[in-house]
Amino acid sequence: AFQLPEPARIAAVHLLASAPTLEAEGAVTAGLDRPSEETVEAARRRTRMRELHRGFGVATWAALTATVVLGFFQYSDEYGLFADHDDTPCARGEAVFGQWQCGTPVVHLSFAALTAALYATTFTMSYFVRAPGSEPPADSPLARRLRTHRLLRWVHLSGMVGQIVGGVLVANLDRMGVDPEENHGVFQGIATWHLAVGLVTYAALTWAGALMIQ
Repeated sequence: AFQLPEPARIAAVHLLASAPTLEAEGAVTAGLDRPSEETVEAARRRTRMRELHRGFGVATWAALTATVVLGFFQYSDEYGLFADHDDTPCARGEAVFGQWQCGTPVVHLSFAALTAALYATTFTMSYFVRAPGSEPPADSPLARRLRTHRLLRWVHLSGMVGQIVGGVLVANLDRMGVDPEENHGVFQGIATWHLAVGLVTYAALTWAGALMIQ
């Protein structure tokens, strides 16, 4: 039987995996050696996993968006715009989400935990949407987007880890015996770093997601 070049055969298998009718299957496989049922089923599983991965990616991005916005409010309440301790909204009793948020940021922390769980799931799933021989041609636009997407995941992974470390540290320094009023500058510096890492992480995750919805 006539054999297509390997990139075209890969495309045929993936089209076959999503073909809704026997007529569509015939159109895809006309003139070709029909792929085995195992190959087609594997392609179908990857297609389902890819769609699930994309859905979790969108959910992760939405949760991170909320976490970043809440982080801005928390930062403003506890540190103002590089304000002294006594000039912050928390010290003045004017915290946006109430004084109970000063110290342990329950709302921000809850969304951060949700984001971390979604992110871990999405990141793990990324390893199950690839298969040997299923890559697009190396010089194609899709391949270039995939390379950038995969490079960015190490940026936002590093950012996620850095955010967790910074958030845990600034939230627990007082429990380690560091007085937040006397060492306001230390708390403020770590919180500023935590916020900056969050913005870089958000930018990297947004860029990575945008590449895959084109």
